Amino acid sequence: MEWKSITTRGDLLWLMFTQLTPHVQVAIKAGKEILGGKYNVETASSFLFSAAVVGDFFWPSEGRDRNKFDVADAFPDRARDMRHLLGLPDSAPTDLDRIRNDLTHVDERLEELFVQDPDGPMIAWGDGSKAREGTRRYMNFARETGILHSLGREINVGEVVAWLENLLARASRVSFELMLRHPNLGSGGEEPVQEGEGESSHRDDAHEDR
Repeated sequence: MEWKSITTRGDLLWLMFTQLTPHVQVAIKAGKEILGGKYNVETASSFLFSAAVVGDFFWPSEGRDRNKFDVADAFPDRARDMRHLLGLPDSAPTDLDRIRNDLTHVDERLEELFVQDPDGPMIAWGDGSKAREGTRRYMNFARETGILHSLGREINVGEVVAWLENLLARASRVSFELMLRHPNLGSGGEEPVQEGEGESSHRDDAHEDR
């Protein structure tokens, strides 16, 4: 595993990966339920929100408030470092980095889609397999293609599930490696401070060789 270019603190990275995992698992479960024929408000919402949260760990929104507690200065490369450790590209697949923002502002997105063709056909929920061309798809699943239409976006559920399963395996390995590098993580205790080193030893970065 390549650690040489990592600058974010190892304990912060470990925290991020442990909180990431449940969202990955929820998205995988909901996605498989949709593909298995259980498409409804609950499964679609769980799949989209959880997958979008996963995307935000690696591709955070550019407009988020990064001034609080000087986060931008303290950990400017956190998302990049997480991507690097898992071998992820700089851009997110299937627009995951923007879906979360769409769902957060769902009322605005619905208005935007509606004004494009106020008198045209639309599907708000339900099975969109037989929808005619030009139908505005607010939220529906086309079974024959495996495409979930959400607020004007097309999401291949099977591809996202496969990507998430691969991500989960790699994230688990990284979390384990981080625990080996920081033995007290997850125990509720503080990392030991070496005599004579003071605060600096508590701020061990993930890239340091041990």
